[in-house]
Amino acid sequence: MFANLFSHKQYRQLELIDYVLKQPEEFTSFIELQKKFDITERVLRRDLHEIQELCDQQLEINIVHELVSIKFKQIASYDEVFRMFARDTITFQLFDDIIFQRFENVTDLFNQYYISRSTGYRYLNELNDFFESHHIEVEISKNPLTLVGNELAVRTLIPHFLTMYYHVDECPFYPFNMQQIHQIFRALASRFSYLEIFSNDRTFYYNIASNIDRTLQGHRVPTNQWQLDSSYWIINHPEQKYPQTLVQILKEIGLEPTDSNIEQVLVGICNNQVIVNSDHLNLKMTQDEDFAYQVIEFYNQLDDISQKYNIQKLTLEVKNFLVIMGYNLMAVRVSPPNILNRKRTYSADNFFDLLNQLSSSFYEDARQVMVQFFLPFNNGKNIYDQNLILFYLMSYWPDLIMQLRKHQHKPNILVFLENVAAGRQFQHFLQSTNMHDTNVQLVTNPIEFHECTMQNWDIVISDYELRQIRCRFFVGVDGIPTNAHVNQINRLIKLLRSSDGQHTVEESPN
Repeated sequence: MFANLFSHKQYRQLELIDYVLKQPEEFTSFIELQKKFDITERVLRRDLHEIQELCDQQLEINIVHELVSIKFKQIASYDEVFRMFARDTITFQLFDDIIFQRFENVTDLFNQYYISRSTGYRYLNELNDFFESHHIEVEISKNPLTLVGNELAVRTLIPHFLTMYYHVDECPFYPFNMQQIHQIFRALASRFSYLEIFSNDRTFYYNIASNIDRTLQGHRVPTNQWQLDSSYWIINHPEQKYPQTLVQILKEIGLEPTDSNIEQVLVGICNNQVIVNSDHLNLKMTQDEDFAYQVIEFYNQLDDISQKYNIQKLTLEVKNFLVIMGYNLMAVRVSPPNILNRKRTYSADNFFDLLNQLSSSFYEDARQVMVQFFLPFNNGKNIYDQNLILFYLMSYWPDLIMQLRKHQHKPNILVFLENVAAGRQFQHFLQSTNMHDTNVQLVTNPIEFHECTMQNWDIVISDYELRQIRCRFFVGVDGIPTNAHVNQINRLIKLLRSSDGQHTVEESPN
């Protein structure tokens, strides 16, 4: 499928390689190749020279007079050759940079390749046209520069691209085709939680996460470390080695439930869950290896909570609340994935309907999970107050900004956090998201805050009681999220939806 992104010359060269490799004789004549591909001898020799330069480590090309022989070197394969062509193509390189979020804007991206803005935009438009022609619900947004799309489409596209673009030791996905990947994740989302899939021994899950983190930072990991160890499964019945639901899913999509296929699916699920959900692909970030372990344990605990409160019985869109909660909590440590910031698979109505259904005990359980998640990275300092505030702010920030932006280009927002540590981390959160261009003033000093009382604000968020501030809406964050907090946010969203966009000032409810 991705071959459609190659130039006509590159496509011809790949076909030439494939054609010569499949010939029964060791050598193929120039005349035969010239007729086959309708090219001159000069073009043929140039193609062979360029192929040899590009694939020097993968192919052995011998030319004797007007005969040519092409063989794979050692354990090289056609996939390796395809990968070399992809890495030599600017369209692929641009897409790789966007997935990994290596550049914040198109100007920096285009400067990296010394191309003009018009040329760069043409490449990005080619990628978007490619996605549209293949009915892939993913799009490259140019401002901000990021990949957007619904969750299932992203989960389908990214592993397929990385399988093609990276060696197994660099990013070990397995080459299922796009339709199979789509069917696998759709079926898994409707029947499984990740906890159920890896219920026997989560050590394997942790190891995969850690290996992803290591390889993406440039450390080579032996291929055998990406395989399932035979001791992973607890076999209660000799005939039932793997979860039967997973076996049934493979049969439904036309794959034989062999050990190899099942293990490939499981490894792919592990890799996909970590890469899509925790932003490991942002190579600008340096992370402790233990972080991968903490991320996976965090998601497993969220699975436990979802089962406790029967969230798995709700719709798939609503279940994504737990994942969104995970994104927001992890934003303190790494920048939240821009992939899902703009075109999420849940609606705001469903999101708040879910919150209204949950009891206060759910929030207490979620708080405990959050505290355990942050503990290794904060050394236990002010863990309760600091992260309680951050949890609340980050959980609702994207939805607030989304609604405010519908009515004003840059909503006026004041964040006053008396907890200085929380204020600093929230400032980092703002800077790491694509929402930091909103007009937000973050204040942690009471003297600075006094200067803000003379202004009008759309919304004020604070961990301190403010009686004199003039704002459209006030949100206090002095405790764990409760139904009252949820009602406040829900009222604000509805107010903004029904607003005619005119800036009105109301006294804050205290």
